[in-house]
Amino acid sequence: MSDDDLLVPVEPPRRLTPSAERFVVFTAGGQLFAFSAARLLELGEVPAWTPLPRVPAWILGLANLRGDIVAVVDLGPLWRRPAADPAQLTRLLLVGSPGGQPVAGLVAERVWGVVPVAAAVLLPPLDGAVPEAVAAFDHPRGVVSVLDLDRLLPALTVGRSPAGTPSGVPSVF
Repeated sequence: MSDDDLLVPVEPPRRLTPSAERFVVFTAGGQLFAFSAARLLELGEVPAWTPLPRVPAWILGLANLRGDIVAVVDLGPLWRRPAADPAQLTRLLLVGSPGGQPVAGLVAERVWGVVPVAAAVLLPPLDGAVPEAVAAFDHPRGVVSVLDLDRLLPALTVGRSPAGTPSGVPSVF
């Protein structure tokens, strides 16, 4: 696969209405997802990662991105779906906290671009299989599940109880 095969055309920006939000649309585990583009810190190739012992299957490992150590996460196993074939993972979506601190790298099979979506066209979530999905919208590639990163990112924290105290398992965040 050449670098040209990894390039995804992005539509030119459209005018946003006051009630529209920009979403990053990507495929993970064969399903379309999106999250607020405001939380995307970086989009790049999937870096080499260091596997960790005794962590859930959805944590592929840790990667060093210019001095920031981030967990590399495959969303499929988090929601009891098959793990992605590492050869099919072409992009890493580095997502951050509302303050802009790197939190995790979500692996994707493909990134379809950033699209504006008006609040009026958002649909209810597709089903209960993805508890962090808060809405959906139609896209030329199919129906997209909108992820709430404020709900997803705490769910990715390993080794912390709801109160934030260590549980004895190493935390990757």
